[in-house]
Parts: sequence; structure tokens; C-alpha cells
Amino acid sequence: MRVGIQFAALAVPFVYALPAWASESHEGGAKTLPQLDVALYPNVLFWLIASFIVFFFLMKKIAMPAMQETIAKRRGILSSDLSAAHQASEEAQSVIKAHEASLFEARRKAHETVGGIVAQAAQEAAAEQERQGQELHHRMIVAQENLATAKQSAMKETQHFVNDLVQEIVAKVMQSGIEPKTSGARK
Repeated sequence: MRVGIQFAALAVPFVYALPAWASESHEGGAKTLPQLDVALYPNVLFWLIASFIVFFFLMKKIAMPAMQETIAKRRGILSSDLSAAHQASEEAQSVIKAHEASLFEARRKAHETVGGIVAQAAQEAAAEQERQGQELHHRMIVAQENLATAKQSAMKETQHFVNDLVQEIVAKVMQSGIEPKTSGARK
């Protein structure tokens, strides 16, 4: 496709020049367009080559060194920027590693602290539970002793009250004149 485009670019001027060449051949040497006059070609080629050589040396001696200098400066700036970026990247990586190490250490210390607090709380809870258990056991023993004392006291008082009650009942029965029935006397 590229070759076709190049061929078309070269062929178009010749196609447009055909009517001029045809008219030149019919008129018998009449003046035509100067760019189509073959007699002018050596002169045009000379100036083409001369201007090419002048522009070539101008480019080689003036423009190319300036461009090469600019390219060298840009490469220097680019290499210094790349080295600075690489150094900054290495510093950032070392900062990240130091930050991760300190973060790991802080987490480890936090876990140790929390573990210590949990263990201490568990020990304190166990000690408090043991103390409360002993206190509850002591209170239960004291309550049982108080209950036993109260029971013995109540039993003594009950016997005393029963004896007093029986004596009162017997005294009232004796006063009223009712004789108690005996099961074996009247048969």
C-alpha cells in the first residue's frame, strides 16, 4: 500500500504535465511552463546540489551540535532525575520496612500487654472467686452452727414449754373434776 501511495504521488505531476507536453509538441517550440523545460534542468540540478551541500554543512556544523548538546543535557537531566527517583524509591522502601518493623513490634508489645492484662485479670478473678467461695463457705458454716444452736435452744425451750403445758392441762383437769380415762380400769 505504501508503494502504491508513493507511485501515485510521483505519477500525479506527470499526469498534469501531459497536456503541457502535448501542446509543446504541437506548437513547434513555443514557450511552456519553466519547470517542464528540459533545458533548464542542469541549472536547476546545480542549484539543488549546491543548496543541499550548503544546508547539509549548516546542519552538520551548527544545528546538529546544538541538537546533540540539547539531547545530552536532556539525557543528563533524565539520568539525574532517574537516579534521584531510584534513590528516593530505595529510601521509601527502607522507610516502609522500618515502619513495618516498628508496627510489628508495636503489635507484639500490644499482644503481650493484652495477654498480661488478661492473665492478671484471670488470676484476680480466680483469687476473688476463691475468696468469695471461702467467705460463702464460712458463712454457711456459721449459719449451720447458728441453726444448730437455734435448734437446740428451741428443743430445750420446747421441752420446757411442753412440760409447762402438760402441767397446766393437768392442773385444769384436776380443778374441773374430770377424771381421766384409763384404758385398763373399766373392763
